[in-house]
This record gives sequence, structure tokens and C-alpha cells, in this order.
Amino acid sequence: MGFELASGPRRLGHLLGRRGPLATFLAIVAVGTGCTSAGESAGPGSAGPATAVPTSTPPTMPSSQGGAAKASPTKRPEPAALTANPLYQVGRLPSGTCREPAARPTSLAQVRAFYTAALACLDRTWAPVVQRAGYTFRPPKLVVSVGRAKAAPCNVAESYAFYCANGTIYIDASRDLRNYRDSDPSWTLASMAFLIAHEYGHHVQTLTGILAHLGERLSILSSIDPYHEELRRMELQASCLSGVFFGANRTWFRAGTSRLENWRWTVRNTGDDGSGRRDHGNKANHNRWSLAGLDSASPARCNTFTASSAEVS
Repeated sequence: MGFELASGPRRLGHLLGRRGPLATFLAIVAVGTGCTSAGESAGPGSAGPATAVPTSTPPTMPSSQGGAAKASPTKRPEPAALTANPLYQVGRLPSGTCREPAARPTSLAQVRAFYTAALACLDRTWAPVVQRAGYTFRPPKLVVSVGRAKAAPCNVAESYAFYCANGTIYIDASRDLRNYRDSDPSWTLASMAFLIAHEYGHHVQTLTGILAHLGERLSILSSIDPYHEELRRMELQASCLSGVFFGANRTWFRAGTSRLENWRWTVRNTGDDGSGRRDHGNKANHNRWSLAGLDSASPARCNTFTASSAEVS
């Protein structure tokens, strides 16, 4: 269940919400009660295997045998809320001035300070975009702790970051503290930037109704392959939206540092290629969608729901 975001077998996460009959998907896009998760990587030069950035699995996920006789959802067109969402019509995001936070992940307080500052930048960038698309903007909450947050309404096994249905991003600071201490500090900061922007991408999907409509679509799927393909569309779109943020805020990558190079390395080495569950997209497609967002700075390039199956494999 996850993306391989380069590094040991750990994961990031994101979660969807829960609404009536959508409890299956929206109750959990990770492993448990409504979450989505992502993976981690060891960083450039690491000898460790790439790790999956997994998305949680709804409790009633279709069996691999297919299940009983439902009309084939793969032959039904994707709903307009997914393929023609007003988010895709907002145009290129205006150039922003967000910069990498000054905090360095040397303590829990500093990790929290980094993500808090990053979240404020993400809010400033996405609030007018969401409103321009005709939706109400609500900022997400953020919980950063050492170890799994005990109050998190998500049961995301082996995930170190996830977005929950309560509109909260949860992050376990242990991974960042360890990587900054034991690995490449510049790559650690780039991977932290990718992580928070990717999780925020799921919040944008929530605000624009994409996750709710995707949940409705998933609820009618009766076989595992089309189910996982829909999850890959969701995850790859979140990474594309992450790229859009950085494309609009090129100032984030400080001149004279290797931050942009390390961000590119991270998205190039993130994927579910080595995972038993193909629910996030392979490295090549993850890289392609992330760079599409970066190069265009426009959500229009993130419409994974009209892409061919090969483009979201």
C-alpha cells in the first residue's frame, strides 16, 4: 500500500473522510478509520530500498477475485466532479514568495516549527485558488509528534504521516529527526517539503469535493484492479498538486543549495513499483505528474481522472 518515496520501509499518509454510505472509502484511505498514507526514501546515495508511500485501504475493499455481479464501473464515465472539476479552470497560480522555513529538524519543536511555517505558506497559496474555483476554504489542522499521535482518528499502520477525515495532517517527527541526523540534511529538508505539500494536496481534494465523489465511485467497484487504479489517480493528483505549489513558489528552493535537485530526486524515486499493492502509481508516473505540476504551476495539468490507464499505472 504505498508509494516508494525512497528510503527504508516507512510511509507517509493521507486520509479521507466519512459520510454516510461512503464510509467504506471516506472512512479510511489508509489502514483503519479513514486515512491515506505515503512512503519515504532513504535519500540520494542511500543503500536502502525505496519505500512505499501507501494509501490506506478501505475496510470493504473489493476482493482480488472480483466479487459479485455489479455493473462494471470501469465502463461508466468518471463523474464530472472528477474530470471537469472547477479547480482545473483556475489557471496558472500567481507567483508566490514562500520560502523554505528556517527551522531545522533537530528537535520535535523544530520539526513542528518547520511544518507549521510550511502550512502557513500552503494556506496562503491555496486559499484564493480554492475560492476562485467556487469552494469554501478551510485550513487544515496539523499535529506533529514523536511517534504516532494517540488522538489521531486513523489507524494507519507503519505510516509516519497521513491526512485524516477530520481535516488534520498528522506527522511523526521521528523520521525527520533521524534522517537529518543520519542522512543528507539537504535531502531531508527537500523530502519534508514534498511530504507536507503532498498531504496538503489531499486537503485540496477534500475542499473541492474530489475525494467525496471518488468515494462514491469506489463504493460501486467490485474488483480490485479498477479500485486500485482509482486510488492511483487520487495519489498521483495529490503529488501533482504538490508540484503546482512549488511551481508557483520557486523561491522555496534557495539559490546556492541542492534543494531543488533533491526534491526532483525524491519525486523521481517515489512509487509503488516494489509494493504488493499497486495503489499509488509507479516511479515513472509519479515523477511525470509531479514535474507536470512543477513546470506548469497549474491544477489543469493535474487532471489524472482523464488520463489513460497507462499514465496512472
